[in-house]
Amino acid sequence: MRRWLAFLLALALGVSLMACGRQSGAEGQPAPAQEETQQDPPAQDTPTPEEEAQEPAAEESEGDSSQSAELATPEETEVARYANQDGYDAPCVFRPEKDGVYRFLSTNPSYEMEMYDPDAILWSVYVLDEEFEDGWRYLSQAYRPAIDRLQGEITVELKAGQYVYCIPSVNSFTGDPAEDNAASLTITLTNAEYGPAASNGWIQPVSMNAQCQYDLDGDGKADRIYYAIGETYEDEDGVWHEATPMSLQVNDQEFLDTEDEYNPFHPFDIWLENPSTEWYFLVDLDSSDDFVELAVCDWGSNDYTMTLFFRYEDGKLTYLGAISGTPESESTTYHGDGTVSAYDRFDVMQTWGGIVNYQLTDGKMEQEEGEMVQPRVFHDFTVTLKKPLTVYAEADKSSEKLTLQPDGKPLTFPLTDTEHWVQIVCADGTTGWAYFEQSYLVENDGQTVEDTEIFDGLVFGG
Repeated sequence: MRRWLAFLLALALGVSLMACGRQSGAEGQPAPAQEETQQDPPAQDTPTPEEEAQEPAAEESEGDSSQSAELATPEETEVARYANQDGYDAPCVFRPEKDGVYRFLSTNPSYEMEMYDPDAILWSVYVLDEEFEDGWRYLSQAYRPAIDRLQGEITVELKAGQYVYCIPSVNSFTGDPAEDNAASLTITLTNAEYGPAASNGWIQPVSMNAQCQYDLDGDGKADRIYYAIGETYEDEDGVWHEATPMSLQVNDQEFLDTEDEYNPFHPFDIWLENPSTEWYFLVDLDSSDDFVELAVCDWGSNDYTMTLFFRYEDGKLTYLGAISGTPESESTTYHGDGTVSAYDRFDVMQTWGGIVNYQLTDGKMEQEEGEMVQPRVFHDFTVTLKKPLTVYAEADKSSEKLTLQPDGKPLTFPLTDTEHWVQIVCADGTTGWAYFEQSYLVENDGQTVEDTEIFDGLVFGG
């Protein structure tokens, strides 16, 4: 009856609502946007599960139904504002009017809550080609979300007329609802490209535990990609379990060993120590080839981050190698020509690092061979010699040797190969190359000694 009363009231006021655009709510309830394709007002004897969960405002369309294709594209459409609905959170439905890339922006207004942290109010977004007939609470059992646990913003490619179910919750599924107006979701049509391109730095983030579709191998067909990470948790015995990779699929083919709880990535002979739980990425390492790579991230220990690359070809997923940092790091730059620049820690002399260049060659991503890197120092420190040090005139053991004498004055280190060689410049301009057999073991006059025996003021971190 409420639906018919709303419809009659709309007629009395002369209100004509657009078929797919801004949503309106009744009695504090968000109403799903629906695309009208019939001249007569919709009437159903049996309400859908969505209608049972929330009562939509009535919509009317006059004239030929083909006019719906000419509707103006909404520049910005707030499709949902959270509202308490008798103890349950319910989905809002958005149907795009045209093909394009849409920005999903989640905001959590400032408000007081006794039970929930505002940052815990998340969104799950399901993109379906057909209307979901079952109760909306079973969406997660039937489909993978296109966006999972959204906080902030992400872009998604949508087709006109798709059904986009937006579910707000404290746990992105069926958790206890928050207070009214606790969070909102805005959908904006953008001019951005979906997928890695020059305009977005050759990377496209994808929400973790969500499925995306993109042509990875250049065959003209979209591939279904899914990567999932289990959250950290404490079991009933008080044992803390770290985040663990759960699934890595392309076109529904599983590439992880899901039976191996310790290292599901062992088929690739790699191990993720502390996998990222927020994003995975589509990355176009080399725009001149047919491939777009899949990238996953690992925070390692002490935030020693890494990005690992995979290529999909002929139904197989191949590991290409890894670089330091994550794709969205300010110090990481993808050039789109097979090279990447990223900040890396050096395994030589002390705890420091610099911008390293990586090159994709013959299907392997590795640091450019023979590269000399300028160290970056983010703190003030002075290093001096304690003892005489025998060094080489060039970064070559066959070159001439010379001895640097301690004088209490600071040394500078312009270049290193990040593994064995470090260039040293004394205050008087004398220059030589020290050779490190291992990380902190330096060669001196035919012997290998701890570098702290030779240098004073080195910096070491955990």
